[in-house]
Amino acid sequence: MANLSQQKRQRMLEFLQTIREEHKDDDDVLIALGEIESELNAKKYGLVWEQHEEAVDLQMRANIPVFTECTDKEITADAGNSYNFILEGDNLHSLRLLEKTHSGRIDFIYIDPPYNTGNKDFIYDDTYVSADDGYFHSKWLSFMAKRLLSAKSLLSDEGIILISIDDTEYANLKLLCDEIFSERNFMGTFIWKSRQVVDSRNRTHISNDHEYILAYSQNIDLASLLGKEVSKDKYSNPDNDPRGIWMSNSILGLANAE
Repeated sequence: MANLSQQKRQRMLEFLQTIREEHKDDDDVLIALGEIESELNAKKYGLVWEQHEEAVDLQMRANIPVFTECTDKEITADAGNSYNFILEGDNLHSLRLLEKTHSGRIDFIYIDPPYNTGNKDFIYDDTYVSADDGYFHSKWLSFMAKRLLSAKSLLSDEGIILISIDDTEYANLKLLCDEIFSERNFMGTFIWKSRQVVDSRNRTHISNDHEYILAYSQNIDLASLLGKEVSKDKYSNPDNDPRGIWMSNSILGLANAE
């Protein structure tokens, strides 16, 4: 089957080469043609969004964040035991610092990022991003991509990250995480009941009572979550199926806590 997009792209690249030959002495034109060519050859499948730069990115070009210990906030039960610590400040600053001290050493990360619902829960460059912002989703993705890339560098080989999300950005976050952590390392989606009463405010008249937690591993072959050992008592292989033991049952399943 012909790849029409590829054929169209090839025609455009050939035309660019023709223009390049006609303007081979014009550096500005050659630079512009090079940029166009790069865009044409860019990835054609997956999540694509407008890249945005945050104020924190500009700050870190000329400034290096450092940890400052606040001894007056110290909570010590037993000075001889190991302890945890709390980092207060911009989360990207903190992640960049942790990369220097804990790279590849974190076994478990849970994050509860802004869901970008338009209810004044997503602040970008000290400004609330409203739902009518034309870059509503791409600003959120730019925000998340930098932080998830940093989180990935912190995970150990057996590390796992869980990310809370709702319907607003679930699809985008899934694709973003597939790129950053690899689709192969997707462990699954937890669905949790987040509402006990009917939401009558929803303009669609659909009362969503659940949200999601995406689970990704650094290496699916090494990662595992605590669970119960699988019981195979109900399985057999009376017909010698080469795929192994099986059980005939309703597709609705009979899952229980046992």
